[in-house]
Amino acid sequence: MKDGFTLLDACPAGGVEEWGAAVEIWARLEEAYGFQSSSAALPSKPGLRPAEVGQWIKYGRSTTKETKVDDHRKLSTQWGKWWTSLAPEWREKDASGQLKIGGDVGEWGTLAHPGANGILTVLLPLVWWRRAEGSELATDEWVTAVRDVR
Repeated sequence: MKDGFTLLDACPAGGVEEWGAAVEIWARLEEAYGFQSSSAALPSKPGLRPAEVGQWIKYGRSTTKETKVDDHRKLSTQWGKWWTSLAPEWREKDASGQLKIGGDVGEWGTLAHPGANGILTVLLPLVWWRRAEGSELATDEWVTAVRDVR
């Protein structure tokens, strides 16, 4: 939990309050699960999880080794596809297949997954994406992704 918080806290949020709220909700989820860590990873269809997540896992979920992002646009696209694939069936999608923010409420199923193999692996790519953007202010696309995870 401490290591995960250190990684998430390093995100250059660019004045976006949603990031702090998302991290706070993640911390409450971890607390609700008694700070347990599941050995199983979030389910993922082959090729959907961003390569950077695999790189982070390969390097022992390091809190000191920087996860390299070659193309933040590619990461954002891959992350969006992965996030959509993880969404429970009750999540509504728009005409283009993107998840709608808000709406119905239901069971979170496999997303209610504590520890280093859970929601932390969804939040960390948002940190890497934000850093790779390099701008002082967050893009609308990034803010929308954070709002949806929150």
